Amino acid sequence: MAIRKQLKYVRRALVTMALGVGLLGASVWAAPVSVVGGTAQLPDNVTITKASTTSMGTSAINQLKTNGSAEVQQLLQKYTVGKNVDVYQLATTTQAGIQTAWLYTVQPEEQLVNTYGSMLNPTLVDMALPAVNQQWFNAQPAIDKAIDAYTTVNPALAPLHLSVKLQDQAPITKVVGAQNPSYVANTRAQFNVDGFVVPEYVSVAVALTQPRPTMYVMVTDDASRQTFEPVFAEFVKTLH
Repeated sequence: MAIRKQLKYVRRALVTMALGVGLLGASVWAAPVSVVGGTAQLPDNVTITKASTTSMGTSAINQLKTNGSAEVQQLLQKYTVGKNVDVYQLATTTQAGIQTAWLYTVQPEEQLVNTYGSMLNPTLVDMALPAVNQQWFNAQPAIDKAIDAYTTVNPALAPLHLSVKLQDQAPITKVVGAQNPSYVANTRAQFNVDGFVVPEYVSVAVALTQPRPTMYVMVTDDASRQTFEPVFAEFVKTLH
């Protein structure tokens, strides 16, 4: 439960920072680019904006440090924005127009690494992949159950009929040729709020960087899937 609560507050902070990036929209050309977990390559036609370097993102974090709850402030002491947690916006221009994707990244706190780090041995992970994939392909019931539990605790949300449906799930695979042992999975995800549908494409990667592993979550609209899927794959592969 403690881990789940920490992830909830990390997610809240990332969303706040993401709003700052979206409002400012400043971009820098990247290739290569320094990110949480190391340095990675991006195509020359893809720009990246880091929430941790925007004035809006910095202001949002300062507000959380000053006015956030005790739990939030404690969390910000464990996770340093720009060092082991951040959110980026990727952008590129195609014939279809400007396309964007959000890239969320986080490294677990030191206590979690000390407790569970030995389980992230590449040999052990490789052996566990078949069992993990079985759970992954059967994740929909767990998602439905979690949403039901959430709306039970927050009854005001019940009339919204929240749902998340996974489609075209790709298996979790080890990235061939990656600088760090890395694992990636992709899926289309259809978010439904009271009949309003938001189709997204989600890619998740875990890179066994040292001294802490790093998780990257890329979210883009379903129509931009073909644009950013190879970008994310190259990003993970070249991370070092």
